[in-house]
Amino acid sequence: MKEEFFPYKKLSHHTFGKIKIPSVELTLKATREVKLYAIVDSGAVISLFPRSVCDLLGLKYEAGMKASLISATREEIPVRVHEVRIKIGEIEFSARVGFSELENVPHLLGMLDVFDNVKSTPSTCTTPDHTYRGWKIHLHPTRLRTMNTST
Repeated sequence: MKEEFFPYKKLSHHTFGKIKIPSVELTLKATREVKLYAIVDSGAVISLFPRSVCDLLGLKYEAGMKASLISATREEIPVRVHEVRIKIGEIEFSARVGFSELENVPHLLGMLDVFDNVKSTPSTCTTPDHTYRGWKIHLHPTRLRTMNTST
C-alpha cells in the first residue's frame, strides 16, 4: 500500500491564534497538468477549484456537468464538474472535480472519489532533527475508480 505524509500548514489568525490546516500539494491532470496546494476538507462533498484552474488544465469549462454546491455559509456556488486525474505524491487516481466561476473559492480536496481511493489519518513523522505533525494518506488500489474516457 502506497503512503504519503504531509505536515500541517501553520497559519496565524487574528482571532484564533495559531491554527493548523491539513493541506496537500497535488497535481491535477487533464489535457495539461497544474501543480497546486489544496486544503483537505472531509466536510466538502466534492473537490473545488476556480475556473482559472479548469482553463489551465485545457478543459472547456462549459462542457462540464452543471451543478450547485452550498457553502458552510449557505451560499450557492454554481460549478461545472469535470473528471480529472489527481496525483498526490506517488498516488494517482481519477476524480470528479467542481470548477467555479467564482475565482475567490479556496482550493479544496473534498470527499467524492478522493476518500473512496485514499484513507487519511493524523500522523507524525520524525527525522533526526525534528518531529512533524500532519497527516498520512494511504492508497487503496483495489478501490480505484476507472476514468470514464467516453466524455
